[in-house]
Amino acid sequence: MAEFASLAIDGAEKLWNPISSAYDYFKHYQKNVDALVEKAGRLKVRRDDVEAIVRAAESRDEEIRKEVREWQERADKLLKEHEALKDRSEKNKRCSGSGCLPDCRWRWRLSKEAVDMASVVDDILKEQRFDNVALPRAERPPEFRRTESMRKFMLFSSTEKAMDEVMEALRSGGTRVIGVHGMGGVGKTSMVKQVATKAISERLFSIVVMATVSQNPDRRTIRNKIADELGLESLGACSDEAASTKIRNRILREKKVLIILDDLWTKLDLDSVGIPYGSELEDCKSRIIITTRLQQVCTLMESIRIQLQHLSEPDSWEFFKRTAGTNFEARKFEEIGKLVAKECGGLPIALIAVAKALADKDIEEWKTAARLLQRSMPFNQDEDEATVKCIKLSYDFLKGKEKACFLICCLFPEDHNVGMEELARFGIGLDLFKEADTIEEARKEADLITKKLIGSGLLLDGDKKEQVKMHDVVRDVAIRIKSADRDGGEEPFFLVHTGRMQKEWPTRRTYKRYGAISLMCSEINRLPDVLDCTKLQTLMLQENSSLKEIPSTFFKWMNDLLILNLNGIQASSLPSSIESLKNLRTLHLDRCKFNDIAILGVLETLEILSLRESLIEALPEDMGKLRNLRLLDLTLCFNIQKIPSKLISSLYSLEELYLKGSFWRWEDAMQPGTATTHQGRNVFFDELVNLRRLRILKVDMENEKCLPRNIETVPNWEKFDICICREQFTRMMNVNLSKKASHVYSTNLLVDIQMKKLPNWFIEVVAKKAEKLIYSDCEDLNMLEEYKHGQFSGLESLVVEQCQEVCNLMCVTNNGSPGDSAPVFESLQELRIFHMDFLEKICVGELPTGSFERLKYLEVQQCNGLINSLLPPNLITRLGNLEKLILNVNSVEEVFGFEGLEQGQGYLGRLQEIRLENLYELANVYRGPERFADFRNLKFLMVIRCKKLRNLFSVSIPGSLVQLEDLWVEECDLMEEVIRSELEITLEVVIPRLKTLFLKNLPMLSSFYTGNASLKCPSLEHLCVQECQNFRTLASDFHSLNHVHENDEHHMKLLKKSSGTNHGRVDGD
Repeated sequence: MAEFASLAIDGAEKLWNPISSAYDYFKHYQKNVDALVEKAGRLKVRRDDVEAIVRAAESRDEEIRKEVREWQERADKLLKEHEALKDRSEKNKRCSGSGCLPDCRWRWRLSKEAVDMASVVDDILKEQRFDNVALPRAERPPEFRRTESMRKFMLFSSTEKAMDEVMEALRSGGTRVIGVHGMGGVGKTSMVKQVATKAISERLFSIVVMATVSQNPDRRTIRNKIADELGLESLGACSDEAASTKIRNRILREKKVLIILDDLWTKLDLDSVGIPYGSELEDCKSRIIITTRLQQVCTLMESIRIQLQHLSEPDSWEFFKRTAGTNFEARKFEEIGKLVAKECGGLPIALIAVAKALADKDIEEWKTAARLLQRSMPFNQDEDEATVKCIKLSYDFLKGKEKACFLICCLFPEDHNVGMEELARFGIGLDLFKEADTIEEARKEADLITKKLIGSGLLLDGDKKEQVKMHDVVRDVAIRIKSADRDGGEEPFFLVHTGRMQKEWPTRRTYKRYGAISLMCSEINRLPDVLDCTKLQTLMLQENSSLKEIPSTFFKWMNDLLILNLNGIQASSLPSSIESLKNLRTLHLDRCKFNDIAILGVLETLEILSLRESLIEALPEDMGKLRNLRLLDLTLCFNIQKIPSKLISSLYSLEELYLKGSFWRWEDAMQPGTATTHQGRNVFFDELVNLRRLRILKVDMENEKCLPRNIETVPNWEKFDICICREQFTRMMNVNLSKKASHVYSTNLLVDIQMKKLPNWFIEVVAKKAEKLIYSDCEDLNMLEEYKHGQFSGLESLVVEQCQEVCNLMCVTNNGSPGDSAPVFESLQELRIFHMDFLEKICVGELPTGSFERLKYLEVQQCNGLINSLLPPNLITRLGNLEKLILNVNSVEEVFGFEGLEQGQGYLGRLQEIRLENLYELANVYRGPERFADFRNLKFLMVIRCKKLRNLFSVSIPGSLVQLEDLWVEECDLMEEVIRSELEITLEVVIPRLKTLFLKNLPMLSSFYTGNASLKCPSLEHLCVQECQNFRTLASDFHSLNHVHENDEHHMKLLKKSSGTNHGRVDGD
């Protein structure tokens, strides 16, 4: 009976459980639906946050992780399903509210769906734990830079014809590879650079990538150049195949890339350097332009052929006159001038070289030049006579130092960017700058010489500042001038074999006549056991990554060697024969694996020693014997633990010491009267203080304890970069950021302590002379005191970051003392404030007249204690020269506070760019009388994720927006109109120069302007409206005089990228 009862109960439970469950769904219908609404709301917030982060990553041109994309798709799908269920629920609710009974079955089904969906929402919320939404990526591709030579480009009939043909081929879309051929020096490279600029301006392409291939192509160098132009991270650790794949994928993903391959001599395997071809190239809307001296190369590359002819005789004469910059008619030079120009054979490179060489010469020198050009013979019949004889003539007009610097440049590989620092150190090694008392003076002299060489047309601007290049034709002539098969009298020859094609040491019958040997960037893995090079002064073996050993006797017969560069070789030790280099002045061992460098102590004539990024762990005591050493560079030698005490003080001649990202273990300063032994101890900082000739110092230290409190001799450091910081990461980051900075300051100081803890002498010698000052993670800093009493009057850049005790950056009081009326930071041009959670105000009190009068750049990021106006009246009245303002502070309610101002007609009149991002509490861009808002020079305005902002300006403001060109508004949830309407305004609203208007994800936006006055934007070219479902303003409503391109995403992408480059100094600085 009991068994039967048990079975009955089990059966009843099995029957009741589903009934009970169904009843629960019905009974708890509203509870289940409300629970889903709450969870769906959380998912929407999470989805929006992820989307914002993804958009930010995309704006930086980063590739989003696949798992993130999949999560977004699932979240979007789930939220759409929730909206559909919510709609059905509302219908059921309306039925109940109208008096009819709800459908029980329908309610049960909705409740069950809500429970099931809530479970899925829980799962997807748990999954969203992304450390990073993007794959590791480098910065955006750099802009195509217009050099000075490009700006001076002259268009004549032959170049115009070729340019038109190339542009037509690019526009047509059917041609994948375009070949431009013509003789050396005819101007192919200059012409295709102009084509690139024109193609970008016509928006045919988004990116230009240019790489020089040269006569001995090095695929690794070509790939690295393309990767750099694309903004890819270093390919150093990648295999050849992986590097090529990385480049190809980037080009395919980027789309619309113009690839220029300059100076081809034979067919190049595009696949080997990562360039897509065939249908792949067509699919990504990219094109290739090649330049070559040889027409058959065009055929090998399956390109169309476009020939660039030499200039006609009339065009040559016109080009020659403009280049020479002289009035030939007035000086009665016209006849002889035309004769000289004719001898240049219509080649721009020859015309430039001769015109600039003779520009300031008298009539007799012009006649002599004409005779020399008519009589000259080329070095050999394979070379173009006009080019060679003209460049040789220009070279002959140079003076001794100018000739030497010119010839130094031909020792570097073709298309190599030669750094000004390299040239200066070369010149010091060769004793070119005998009249320069310091290395800094030698740099200035080298700079003047290179400017003259650029002015003469024999050198070109490099890809970056402080770099120069040599045209391949000019380089060929320079090498021929110093070649061994010419009658050079007693002058030593040059042996130049650079590039990866060089696999073995070049064999010569004798090396006795060589004065310089350059085999840099080659693949040589074995050196001769010994070389009889008694006249050799310069030996360049750098970047030979295959070179793993140097024979012990290799340097035995190089007694006169002055310059030795072994950067980047893989040898593990220095040979004993290096002791033979008794006259060596300049030695570069950057990125070398040598650990024991004690042998260098015998090189007593050494003046420049560079060991950057090497693996040394200690400096040997014998290096103290280098009494003539003037420059020691140990930057980024992060393994170095030991610099023996008394070593640095022994280097009496030292002018420059570089230890950034390297040694920081200074001994604590000795207290006065304390006896101590130096045996076995590290270096004391006072050794640097006592070096009388030291002018440039770049060092790190863990804290201020190493600084002596009192000194006898005040140092004269003209340039310095000193970092006092306990965190090694910060010290290393400071080195990297310094290398990438758009502007390099001469005197820099980074501290993580209050200034008052530093010795008085250090404050006077360093802190008060600093052009750039960084406070980073100062735990005990609660306010800046240094601006008081006229201190830091020369400071140009101030950065305050992660100083969490600071509530007010400055507090200005007026107690009647003379110091209280002194201007605050009167020379400051940049102010950056980052990650200051408790910062409430930038400044409290009235700033004296002259304060911040030169400030051009203000950036505030992640300072979420700022609540009211970021720029209240006491700051606005002093920022008359502000040009760029970048804000990312989610707690600020308004940017500009004009309330309380009673006098003046307008402020901020020089402001050119405003970027407002993630200002979630921002309700108004400005508050107070509008007559004080003067935006007459504003050109760029970007507003992103300002959630509470309903409009940007009142209708009375646009009258001052006469320069505004680009306006970008995105993800402002409550934005209803861009310009706030006012009923009494019936005149025209005109924004005369607005070219681009971008509006995205503005759900409440209904119109650009809803007032009665007519709206006119006569210059509008681009209108992009995305995810603005209520926006009703048409392109025609802007009354533009141009054709308006709507939703041109390519243009918007370029604009977003270009705006991202503006986080730096203002133009012209």
